Amino acid sequence: MNIHRVVMNPRQAVRGASLAGLLLLAGCLPDFQAREPVPDTFLLVAAPLAGAAKEPPATAGGSITLRLPTVRGGWEGTRVPVRLADGRLEHIAEARWARPVDEGLAAVLTDTLRAHGVFTAVLSDLSPFPGRWVLEVEVHEFSAVYTSPDQPPTVQVALSGTLGRGRDRTVLGTVAGTAEVDARYNSRTAIAAAFNLAVQTAVAAVTADAERLARADVAVR
Repeated sequence: MNIHRVVMNPRQAVRGASLAGLLLLAGCLPDFQAREPVPDTFLLVAAPLAGAAKEPPATAGGSITLRLPTVRGGWEGTRVPVRLADGRLEHIAEARWARPVDEGLAAVLTDTLRAHGVFTAVLSDLSPFPGRWVLEVEVHEFSAVYTSPDQPPTVQVALSGTLGRGRDRTVLGTVAGTAEVDARYNSRTAIAAAFNLAVQTAVAAVTADAERLARADVAVR
């Protein structure tokens, strides 16, 4: 599995507070919200379109159903997870995702799949109409990892899953996407920006795998 290492553009992050100001450890560390007036809520968003393609993409000839991603390991919910140097999992104080991680990832995956235009439709698992293919994704890593309290963290995101046929549930192959992005500063805004870039990179790899498997399925049938 290839891990995509991404370097953030300076415009993607802003200078902020220390690690102690970001975390509430056992309820005893102060929150620096008053010193750093940033929004409490952050949104996971799909990568912006790179521009119009010279040629339209080769469609797979069918729709795809996206199952709600499986999230475990303390990353579920709306809190922003941080892994300390000693391995403990904590969360950034007074920072929340706009929606639970599984729903946020589903939105990014849906928007990315639709933007690529390979599938005729991208459906949720609540749709009454089954897609020709079904994409299932599981989260294996989703945290900002600190190796030192004096340095900004590295956001690590790892996704994997399968693409199968919607009608007979035949598994066609696996999909995967991983990314590591260094936050430029130790602030909530900078860490959230690093999360977004890591999610976008991992989702792009998952999307490419799903499109490749669907096209191969069409070619052999």
